[in-house]
Amino acid sequence: MDRESLLEMINNPESILKADKKTLKQRIEQQRLTADEYAEAAIDTGKSKGRELVVDILNGSLGSLIFDVIETGDELGQNISDMKKSLVVASYVQKSDDHDKALQCIVDLITDPYGLTLYSKLIEILNDSPADDDTLNVLANVLRNISNDSDLKEHFSNKRVVLSMIAKLSPQALLVLQKANRWPIMKALNKASITVGGIMNGDNSEYIAQGLLKTEIFNDISITSLGLAIKELEVNGLCFTASGTFGGKNAVQETLTDSGKEVYKLIY
Repeated sequence: MDRESLLEMINNPESILKADKKTLKQRIEQQRLTADEYAEAAIDTGKSKGRELVVDILNGSLGSLIFDVIETGDELGQNISDMKKSLVVASYVQKSDDHDKALQCIVDLITDPYGLTLYSKLIEILNDSPADDDTLNVLANVLRNISNDSDLKEHFSNKRVVLSMIAKLSPQALLVLQKANRWPIMKALNKASITVGGIMNGDNSEYIAQGLLKTEIFNDISITSLGLAIKELEVNGLCFTASGTFGGKNAVQETLTDSGKEVYKLIY
């Protein structure tokens, strides 16, 4: 994808997608099967004839359009991938004090055998993620932290494992985890609960979500989504509800596990 087309897609992605959709729809209308062709197709669609019918359609007037639809999907997918990669790299560079140094760090990353493997894993995660600002910001931080590592060979296994953990998380779970340093200490729940080794058992995600919502750092996320994100992080072994005392009173706080701390270091 050339630079001008990429910039146009970044600035106005919906118009690009709508243009391709409109073009394909117009071509489909022009190539619409006649009623007789539909009837003939229906008669021939026995199990033994099914594959022959598919081949006949591909060889017929719709064949070229079907292949164009497939090609357009591939091209749009690649264009969107290029757009997201550009936004992540640009976000990382923009937040750096030295733009030239930041770009050189990326060059060093992708020309290092260990770095290239980690970069490729990051791109896989990026391709499976939406192109919203929060997600791109999180992944730009991952790119920065990988690029700034002075010994990728030594830290390769650790970072590869952490990237695999990140790949399992939803964008909202990543966003909640990224702000773990602002998770509040909360008054203990007004219900009987079992605590073992300072860890509160049971599902406390809804209560924790209420506390997160009061901090006003997640104004764009509903309490239900926050609760699901906390539950997701706990299921993946990245955090737990800690119970103890604070200021002489019983209190709880969502707390990162050792694995959670490793992920946090890479996305913060």
